[in-house]
Amino acid sequence: MSLSPLEQTLLQLLEIESPTGGEGPITDWIEAQLTGWGWQVDRLGHALSARRPQGSGGVPVGLFGHTDVVTDLEMAPIKVEVDEIHGPGASDMKGGLAVMLQLAKTLQNTSLAKEPTLVFYDKEEGPLADNGLGPLLAAQPQLHELALGLCLEPTDGQLHLGCVGSLHVEVTVHGKAGHSARPWQGVNAITTAGELLHRFHQWQPRATEIQGLTFHDTVTVTTIRGGQSRNSVPAACTFNVNLRFVPGRTTAEALADLTDFVGEDASLKVIDASGGADVVLDHPLVQDLLKTERLEVAAKQAWTDVAQLQTVGVPGINYGPGATGWAHQAGERLERTRLQEAYDVLERWLRG
Repeated sequence: MSLSPLEQTLLQLLEIESPTGGEGPITDWIEAQLTGWGWQVDRLGHALSARRPQGSGGVPVGLFGHTDVVTDLEMAPIKVEVDEIHGPGASDMKGGLAVMLQLAKTLQNTSLAKEPTLVFYDKEEGPLADNGLGPLLAAQPQLHELALGLCLEPTDGQLHLGCVGSLHVEVTVHGKAGHSARPWQGVNAITTAGELLHRFHQWQPRATEIQGLTFHDTVTVTTIRGGQSRNSVPAACTFNVNLRFVPGRTTAEALADLTDFVGEDASLKVIDASGGADVVLDHPLVQDLLKTERLEVAAKQAWTDVAQLQTVGVPGINYGPGATGWAHQAGERLERTRLQEAYDVLERWLRG
């Protein structure tokens, strides 16, 4: 079965294991490829940006991709089929990285209407505090001058605008410890938590329309733990609540909603807070893309690093070849035609 250069690049990326926190080898490989093609690389830890030394003076834009993946070779063995390529991170987001690298190789000496900066970074799949993009943005203020940033996250080949914010909060219901043979001497925090958990279960998504796109505020209980031993009345029951909130709302507003909802039934501890990103449908470079390409436009009902770009004044959009339904899944895969389509769309956009 013949493979295009783009597909060969993807397979090379898939063969380099890059779990969160283990991105060193893949970053070394990417850096070697870029410098070999004549790009100027500025690296910070396991994150880097790359530019063409002799740019063509086009509008400065950035292409962004994280190098860490969730799946591994056991969950997603590498396999090439007629329509798909399987492997760890194929959709999230080594397909996007392959597109970035193939663009770098093809366009290294080409006159372009939009001058690209390529940014590869680590630890996106973990807590925001560990995300490698933040320190890179702080260390390289030239990135703040980009007219637009494009994150090649999986979007099923659609253009996803904006992104929802994300708030992780530990909610703890308190009881009183006691011996399980004499439960009346204590207060069972786990069973007491049942009523609050049921109320969370009944919380319905709230839709908000922004520039014709529908986003949702959502609340999900994602983990739960409680009890200190199997023969004791549990004194505490703690669960993680992940609240996603629409663009335009602040983390403080989202936390206030959650606090009001919980009331005096439990205590709250914020673990991670990430603001959302605005919809930039009217941006001239976005309109330029939509005039030349027939892309379906949708709301980004997830958090992505366009939110971090917004904090330094760079508007951002999401567009990539990956399948959202295969991200983080056993058997992760990517459609070969969609991979090529994403490359073609971005090459035309950079040239035009």
